[in-house]
Amino acid sequence: MNWKRIFLIQIILLFSISVFAQNSSLNVDQKIFFKKIYKEIAKVNKDILKDRNHIQNIENNLKDGKNISYENVVFLNRIAQKYKIQEVAHHEQDASLITFCQDLKKRVDIVPIDMVLAQAAIESGWGTSRFAKEGNNYFGIHCYGEGCGIQPKNVKKGSFLVKSYGSLYEGVEDYVYILNTNRAYKHFRNLRASERLHNQDLSASKLAQGLMNYSEKGHDYVKMVAFIARKYVPQNLNSLDVNGVSDTVDNSTVK
Repeated sequence: MNWKRIFLIQIILLFSISVFAQNSSLNVDQKIFFKKIYKEIAKVNKDILKDRNHIQNIENNLKDGKNISYENVVFLNRIAQKYKIQEVAHHEQDASLITFCQDLKKRVDIVPIDMVLAQAAIESGWGTSRFAKEGNNYFGIHCYGEGCGIQPKNVKKGSFLVKSYGSLYEGVEDYVYILNTNRAYKHFRNLRASERLHNQDLSASKLAQGLMNYSEKGHDYVKMVAFIARKYVPQNLNSLDVNGVSDTVDNSTVK
């Protein structure tokens, strides 16, 4: 284990937190950045909730003793394939289908907006990174196929690329998809499912604990995400007012 490197990472992180703490108000550029990311994650979350609500309706009907239609089985299997879950047969017993719906909901769910904004700020340097500007990558996501992204400086060719996206929406959508499917974030999904089970709002302060594997900084990275979400992200996202003009936004996708 490279203790010198870990020590340097901790010093840098502590310095970053101290700088943030000295000025916890957003400047105009930061408001514009948050507003841009917010618009896209709100769309992504809305699309996910549409599928999640359909799954919930199917589960409710099964619990009420209603038969599942062939169309709904096709829908469930399409979602299962997308989210990397084994598909289900139409002739399965209702109890198995209910469990199947519940397993799907662990993956088909939103990421809280305050966590998304905090990670985007950290990973892209408030949108100033080359990967954000050239490849719509605000979350530091890597890829390994030839031509899939941008070659980082000071990184040996063939190691990895920083993934490129055709639009900001695609970049945000892929980041959420990775959290919802990658085995490295199973703990994140379990934390989120627990919050759902107890009818609690989803927030970075709780779910950031599931990001230990997102960065080599580990627990320090978790603290950084929670800190920025708490200090910088407005509770009322409509307050992201730039030059006196604030778009009407729907906060219902935060929960």
